[in-house]
Amino acid sequence: MKTITGNRQLDFQIARFTMPFANDQEVINDLRDMKLHINNLDDWYNWWSVHARDYEKKQKFAIAANYYKAAMFYLGDDS
Repeated sequence: MKTITGNRQLDFQIARFTMPFANDQEVINDLRDMKLHINNLDDWYNWWSVHARDYEKKQKFAIAANYYKAAMFYLGDDS
C-alpha cells in the first residue's frame, strides 16, 4: 500500500476509494495533492468534498460519487 498521509488507516481508505480510477491522470495527480493537504479528519472531509464537486462539474460522475463517499466516511453522528 502506498504511503500518502502516513496514517495507515487513511492511506488504506484512500487506496480503496481511488483504486477503481487508478489509470485516470487526474486521480493520479490527486494522490500527490492529498499528500500535501490531508493531515487530519477535518482536512479529509474538506479535501474530498471540494474535489468531488470539481469532478461533478466535469461530469466525471463515477469519480465524484466515490469522492463524496470518501468525504462522508469519517463523519460522526453529530456532523
